[in-house]
Amino acid sequence: MKSKNIALLTFLSVTLAAAGCRDDVNDSGGGGTTADGGNSSDGGSGAGGPNGGGGNGNCTPTEGDEELTCDDGTDNDCDGFPDCEDFDCETFEECLRPAENSNVTCSDGVDNDDDGDTDCADMDCIERAACLFESTNGTCDDDIDQDGDGAADCDDLNSDDEPGNCVTSEGVSVCGGPAGGCSNGLDDDDNGFIDCGDFGCSDNWEITACQDLTDESKSDALCSDGEDNDLDGLEDCDDPGCATAPGSPREGITVCGGPATTPDEVCSDGVTNDGNAFIDCDDFGCSQNPDVTVCNSEITDVTCDDGEDNDGNGFTDCEDFSCQIPSVTVCPLENTFAQCTDSIDNDGNGFADCNDFACQNIDFGSGGAACSTQPR
Repeated sequence: MKSKNIALLTFLSVTLAAAGCRDDVNDSGGGGTTADGGNSSDGGSGAGGPNGGGGNGNCTPTEGDEELTCDDGTDNDCDGFPDCEDFDCETFEECLRPAENSNVTCSDGVDNDDDGDTDCADMDCIERAACLFESTNGTCDDDIDQDGDGAADCDDLNSDDEPGNCVTSEGVSVCGGPAGGCSNGLDDDDNGFIDCGDFGCSDNWEITACQDLTDESKSDALCSDGEDNDLDGLEDCDDPGCATAPGSPREGITVCGGPATTPDEVCSDGVTNDGNAFIDCDDFGCSQNPDVTVCNSEITDVTCDDGEDNDGNGFTDCEDFSCQIPSVTVCPLENTFAQCTDSIDNDGNGFADCNDFACQNIDFGSGGAACSTQPR
């Protein structure tokens, strides 16, 4: 008899708890608390309050509910996480914090997001290159074996699976390497690449001179201006970005031995002129070339501010990822190395630095080291 009564009481309590979650919002029944091991729908109609407190009667834990009120001290969706502790609130202004998720902020010795964890001890940093490789002056002088190969700092010679190493890398000087290796126009580490054309420099976030550079291969003008725009020691048609091979310029480039025609004609002839299997507007040499108009690309200040979906992909102006490139200035975007390492949500979309899709997909000139996680 006793066991039947216990079973009945258990059934009634579960039933009442489930019904209570859909009770009138003015009810004040206490929800289960964090402290006593209960959940948000235990013990009555109220949701479990923050910090293990009592419920407030607003418990409606139906599928699809979200924490849409992020500053009322209440676990509105009854998932056990109130306000800014809930992932639903992470993009709300009151919950935004500085970011600690770029190679720069993950190696500066500061708890940028004030979560109690600094640099590589922060879960947001564990996949960044700053916490995986020893290839900068900072990571080569911190007494930490970042890559776990048993050799720390200047004892680390491994260059097979890293963008560089501590001893011979261009851009690393603390272990006796070349002090001016990224700005002297020389191949200091004798690997065939010069200055910002060397991953030791371009993937080294300490070398600011190699960030936010102009891509030399974007137009006929850049491939014929007599300047080394991307600081790789090669200018104009000597740069592989302008001419992929002798007599074989990039699609859309006509000044480096290409066909005696215009970029528009090259990008609409149905031929892969540079032999890379991409034809006409499917080739970045055409679609991201401001000299080319036949591709209707959204890549300039004009096309990113004209109210039209120029490339027909369903996104207009600043809503189009094509406009999220450093050369576009009319959009409040997160699209430069500086903006992707400043712990600020520059474009106001709720995501800062490397949490922003724009930062993860930008080549900052020669490199992209702000958000890189592994060598290219």
